[in-house]
This record gives sequence, C-alpha cells and structure tokens, in this order.
Amino acid sequence: MKFKLKKDSLTTLLLFLASGQKRIKYSIDGSTTTRLNMSNGIARLERVFLKQKQEGNWATAVLYCNKTKQPLHYYHHQTGLQKLNKSQFASLLQQGQKSNYNIYIVPNEKAREKGQHTGERVKNVMLSDVDLYWSDLVQKICIYKGGSLCCEYLGKGKFRNF
Repeated sequence: MKFKLKKDSLTTLLLFLASGQKRIKYSIDGSTTTRLNMSNGIARLERVFLKQKQEGNWATAVLYCNKTKQPLHYYHHQTGLQKLNKSQFASLLQQGQKSNYNIYIVPNEKAREKGQHTGERVKNVMLSDVDLYWSDLVQKICIYKGGSLCCEYLGKGKFRNF
C-alpha cells in the first residue's frame, strides 16, 4: 500500500508567512515498511518547515490532527519551535498587532516626472494596511521592522522577503 500524502497524513501544519501568504503542509508519518507514528511526523514538520525552509519567514503556524480536525499545537515566530497552548498563542497575537512597521514609499518614473524625487516615510503602519499606500506613482514600498528592512511590497499583494 502506497502512502498518500493528503489522505494518510496524521497531522497538517497550517503555516502563515510574514508576507501574509498561507501554506498547508502535510506530515510524513512513516513509510510503507513502517507503522505510522504521529510524533515522527510532527518532528519532521517542525524541523523542515519551521526551522530549515521557512526560518525567519513564517509568522505563525497551527498544527492540526487530521483525524479529529482539532489544533494540537500553536507556534509563533517569537517563541520558535516552542509548542504553545491557545491562550499563550492568543496573547502573542495581540502583542503582534501592537507592533507596527515603518514604511518608505519609493516613487516611480511617473512620479519623478511630476517633481516628486524623494520618497515618503510613514511610521506605525500595520502590515495589512501597506496596500493602502500603493498608487500608480509608486515603484515599491520598503517595509522596516526594528530599524532594518524586512521585506518589500511590489503591489498586487506581492512581497519580496529578505
């Protein structure tokens, strides 16, 4: 019997990236020669998707049991791989909503022709509101967190991470 990823996985990781994108990852809990082991699948999901591939790019993640459809663990980028309960996770989410970003709006050629040669700085902007600063006179929006550039918004929901 061949292992089918979506059908046979015991857990699913719902991964929310810092750019606002969402990814769904399924656990590989065993192989055709071994019995399925949920703890192996969870460890593999954490190692591969929270530590190696998406390190620094993910904001939050929720691990679900596929059988019961209930959350098993919550993760937040501030705590890394620490498994959180629902109240700890909610508390960190509320703190994250208070932490805003600073943006720098870079004008494009059309804006420069109209005499706008320098960009505009805006402080304390929620990441979800960055799109509101976009217009046809903008080349890109640089997004800063803690004084360092974390990503660029390129319009139409596209982010480039650093």
